[in-house]
Amino acid sequence: MEPDAREVSGSKFMIEETTMIDNLSIEDFLLKISLPKRYDQEEFIISEKYEEEKNNFLRLFKDCHGEEFKDKKNEKVHTVLESISTVIEANFNLVLDIFSYYEKADLGSAQQSFDILMANMKDDLFVSYIDDWTKITVDNKPHYTKFRMTPGRSFFRVRAVDSPSVDISDNANELFHIPFSKRRNVSNERFSLAGFPCLYLATMLPLAWQETGYPEKYYYSEFCYDDLGKKDGDRSNELRFLSIYSPNEIRNWGTSVKYNDFEFWIQVIKQSLIMYPLTLACAFVNSSGKSPFKQEYIIPQMLMQWIQRNIGFVQGVSYFTCLDTSAFTSSWCAYDLVLPALLPGDKDMYSIKLKEKLNWSMPIYYSIPIADKSKNVEDIKKIIDFRNDLLEALNSYDFDKQLPSYLIKMYEVAGYMQSLLKMAQNTNMQLILQMLGSIRSNYSNICNEKLSDLMEEIRSNEKKLSDDIIAEQCEKLKQIYDRFADRGQGSGEIGKIIDKYYWTTWNEFAPNNYLTILYLPDCKLDSIRKWFKENHILYWGQQLKADDTTVDLIKKIADENMIPVDTFWDKTVIDDEWMKENITSIKEPLIVKYHNDSILSTEKMKSPELICFGFDEDKIKKYLQL
Repeated sequence: MEPDAREVSGSKFMIEETTMIDNLSIEDFLLKISLPKRYDQEEFIISEKYEEEKNNFLRLFKDCHGEEFKDKKNEKVHTVLESISTVIEANFNLVLDIFSYYEKADLGSAQQSFDILMANMKDDLFVSYIDDWTKITVDNKPHYTKFRMTPGRSFFRVRAVDSPSVDISDNANELFHIPFSKRRNVSNERFSLAGFPCLYLATMLPLAWQETGYPEKYYYSEFCYDDLGKKDGDRSNELRFLSIYSPNEIRNWGTSVKYNDFEFWIQVIKQSLIMYPLTLACAFVNSSGKSPFKQEYIIPQMLMQWIQRNIGFVQGVSYFTCLDTSAFTSSWCAYDLVLPALLPGDKDMYSIKLKEKLNWSMPIYYSIPIADKSKNVEDIKKIIDFRNDLLEALNSYDFDKQLPSYLIKMYEVAGYMQSLLKMAQNTNMQLILQMLGSIRSNYSNICNEKLSDLMEEIRSNEKKLSDDIIAEQCEKLKQIYDRFADRGQGSGEIGKIIDKYYWTTWNEFAPNNYLTILYLPDCKLDSIRKWFKENHILYWGQQLKADDTTVDLIKKIADENMIPVDTFWDKTVIDDEWMKENITSIKEPLIVKYHNDSILSTEKMKSPELICFGFDEDKIKKYLQL
């Protein structure tokens, strides 16, 4: 029997009397209910913590009046908040009921309460596509938006290892979900139960690495979604996700929207607040809890079970990470996806449905350089030489005023980096990240001092130095400064070392795994795409047109690969207009590779690099070493 959405547990909307926070704006309210919630105590009781957070929410909700708006908009905020108050508290109480039933081992009642909870929210759930496009209905009209700053186009999965393994590197399935035949190896995760395989993905490699526990050595694969960006714009057969957004994500999204489209904004606020009791229940972290049973996983796992029972509605969960992302740069706004692996399976017992929807690269091995002493010897020597030269300069030159203390700061920062390189192996990787971030911050502060200002300090030395001594000191200072600070043109030896280990630890600039197919509109690509997918080759498609963009691209390919433009037609090319007029007779498709310069790159790569004219399996396999 289906639960009645009107059945709600708990009392009427009651709020304890507390000190008022005058004129709490919605933006400030969202900031004060930020997620995730972290508790370090091992004696962690989820129901107690959840009720504390519920009461805090309700107190703040009472004080939120939308006073940032005036007149009709202010009235609308009041009306909306008042209209959802009862259902919000009912949803809070339903979650508390679920915890209570769970503690009593009454799983049937817990499941029934969860179904009521989801029924209460059925019209207010955020449902998005894999790239975060979400449909919001306002006055019976659809609005589409993306709430996250960096919506996913590529996705990553990481597997920690102790050493390279041919069994992994030669088998792309090793980075897919655990096969049904080995479901005994599936452990409890936030959104998945032991024994039930799921595919977890992150929209950026650094987040996938963090979610795996910061391993020093690992394999990773990059995933792409086959249906993304289909030409006809029909998304009816695409995967849909129940999307869980943090209050901060909603707040950042609405900063300008609330002024440009108030009705749209207030509808999103309404839905996010109605969903908050569920969002909160999925966003608890007990940092010190290492036991097999994670009580903060109760609601997320029940949500995944609900999704499997309602697989025609949504096929997975999109959610913000519960990790500590304080070490992330502001540009890293990644999120996670989880897809249940459902039967039927193929001959190797992998989900046929997921394999149809996704393509992914062969596993790529990565060992973090800072944790490998054999890779750090030369950099340690460079730092030691710099510090010795700097110390010699301090002892040899009579620098005045603040300059000695400034140079000592350089000496110390270089020393911190030297010590970190010596002790990084087998050290907690989170600690290394914090230390690298601190070193990098101190380095930047030192570099904020202009060389010209430092030289002027030498010239204004109260000891009235001779012109020759001033020139000698300025030249020595410039040598030290240029070895420390990266100002381009070969400078910044120490700065480059700091940046190198910072970015290679995150592995943010991993090499691009995609090939690009350049094709004419009438090119038959189905067989090419099928072959690429069977061989786990990621690709983008780019159409060749009779326009300046295509002409410029062809000339760039010719220039980078040092071949005549005539080669693309096997006839003499007259000029750009001739290329446009004859674009339909170009040899195509063209298979090229765009290279991104990595911080580990030893030489500049051709980009785009031409692999072959036409679809040549042998040349592609040779190029990719398949």
